[in-house]
Formats: sequence, structure tokens, C-alpha cells
Amino acid sequence: MPKASDRTKIRQLRFGTLNLQNLQLPGEPMYHGNALTKKEYEAKVRWLADMVRRMDVHFMTFQELWSPQCLLDVIDEAGLSDELRIATELKPPAVGKAISVALVANDDIRITRKKWLRDFPKEVQLKKRKPKGGGNEIDYEMSVNIKRFSRSVLVAKLDLAGRPPVHVYGAHLKSKLPIRLDAEETRRATVKRHSEALGSALATIRRTAEAAALRTMIRNQLLKDEDEAVVAMGDLNDTTYSTTTAIISGQPKFRLFAKAGTRENTTGLYSVGLMQDLASFRDTAYTYVHNGERESLDHILVSQHLYDYSRRRSWSFRRMEVYNDHLDERLRNENRTSAAAALKRKMLSDHAGIVAVFDYNPAK
Repeated sequence: MPKASDRTKIRQLRFGTLNLQNLQLPGEPMYHGNALTKKEYEAKVRWLADMVRRMDVHFMTFQELWSPQCLLDVIDEAGLSDELRIATELKPPAVGKAISVALVANDDIRITRKKWLRDFPKEVQLKKRKPKGGGNEIDYEMSVNIKRFSRSVLVAKLDLAGRPPVHVYGAHLKSKLPIRLDAEETRRATVKRHSEALGSALATIRRTAEAAALRTMIRNQLLKDEDEAVVAMGDLNDTTYSTTTAIISGQPKFRLFAKAGTRENTTGLYSVGLMQDLASFRDTAYTYVHNGERESLDHILVSQHLYDYSRRRSWSFRRMEVYNDHLDERLRNENRTSAAAALKRKMLSDHAGIVAVFDYNPAK
């Protein structure tokens, strides 16, 4: 883990995010009655411990954690118990009934405030009523009755060792997997034959609603503390250019040079992935592989305080690191039936780890 000799002299900041892919204590149930054996759990902990050491961050969010004890085991296996502190929804050795988001920070970072929010902000009203005058807008009449996140959003304030504080939003939005229809609906053959399409539509609606709620929370924070940075990161379950990711970021325009005439965006979030693309010749930064398709579903979005060409800049972007070599290994073992291949599939995360690296460089 990065270690500053003096808490007032952090010159380079490294932070990241990683989906643990169902990290649960051995023998404890997960979705659909699945459970890890002791051997599988120990192999998974060893692999994750190596990933944490390699990513080498000041702070990090994790997704798909079932028990805080699991994360403690990973940190202990990595030999970092004296350097890292974890923040989770539950107190170890408690076991949750569902996956959650967690935060880890090293000795140079103080977690001064943390909470997990399940309910949407009151401002999120996803309704469009039929206008009195009729007209074309009648086709857009709708009401979305979603009031909470499928997984709690972690909101934390971090003291960065004498630097301006950072507000962290750790999120894990609804996946693209179809939502199962109610039994009474699938009993009707005419509906059941379309259950996958309808379930996918429901999943997309939920993820979009969650993106709007997360955007509302972030924008409220940016308007409240204009001089304090915001970082939103995690498994957002959609690609960089998707509608849901665009909702969260607010789609700020990128300046390609310092004196560009592009208007500054005080509430937008800049994608670290796009920052990397601007400095690269090709895109190899996929973070997830499913059915052979490589996608970037894991994101780090940062406010103008970490954007090079902002007058409020505190940190300059150096690079993004993507730890995705193991995804090719998962692909090689995907259709193999051996015990070794099965163990690999359970121990290797199906997501890449991503790290953003910034240098302390306040705008003059």
C-alpha cells in the first residue's frame, strides 16, 4: 500500500474499485442456494489478497461482499492488517442476506464520515402525467414506482492527509440480467414466452432509476460543497457511453487543452476511462467478459477537482490501471469441465480491478 512518511505530504493518490464476485464465508448460502467450500474460499481469498497487493491503493471500494469477515480475511492474507481499515454495512463476523459495498482505506486516509443509503432522495420523481391539452405528449405518460436501490450506496467523506477532503460514492447498480417475472405472470403462456425480454426491460428500468437517484445525490453534494471533490466508483453495470452512465456523469464536455473555450461543468463527473482514452492509441480497458463479449462495466468518475483543465483542480490525472489479465484465464476455463477449471472460475473475479492515479497539482 502507498505509504507517506508524513500525512501532510501525499503527492500521488491511488484509488480503485473491484467486484469480489460473491465473496461469502464457506458453507454460507449465496444466491440460488450456492455456497463455497472451504477449499474454494481459501483459494478465492488468496487470489483476492494478491490482487489487493498489486492494485496498491490509498482507498478502494468493493462490491459483492456477503460478510465483513471475508474482507478481513483477504486483508490479513495480503499481510496488510496493520495498514488497512475496512468499513462495511455489517459488523464482523456477521453474515448478510445479500451482497453489499465496502470501503478500505490505508493509514494515510481517515474515514471521517460513512453511511449506506438504500432509499432514493426525495427529489427523484419518475412520473410523467398526461397533459390536460392532450397532444403527442400523451404517448409519454408513465409512472415508475421505484423508491430504493437494489444495493445500498456507500457514501463516505475521506480526510486525505492535509489535502482537501474527498467524498466517495461506492455503488453497485442493477445488472443486465433479466428480472424474474412474478409467478402469476409466467403462468400465462403468452407472457412466459417473452419473459426474458420483459425481464431485461425491467432490469434496465431499475438500473436507469438507480442511476438517476445516484446522480441526484452526487449533484446535491457538489452544489453543497463546491470546493470538495467527489469520486463515484464501482460496478455500474453498463458501458462508458451508455445512457445510465451518462446520467450519473452529467456528460461534461472534455477540454483537449487548457485554454479551450469549452465551458466548465461544476457538477459533472469526468470518466477516468475517457481520460485514459484521450492519452492512448487504443482501448484495451475492458473490465468484464460475458459470453465472449468484452465490456467496461466498472467505472471511476471524478469531479472537476480531479480534472486537469479545471480552474478548481486539486489533482492532475496521471493514468488508469486495469487489472484484467485474469479475465482471459476465465475465458479459457469457461467450457472446461475439470475440477481445476471449476476452481478457477470460482476463485477468479469476473470483473477487472481498476485503479486511478492522480498527482497533487492544484490549479494556480
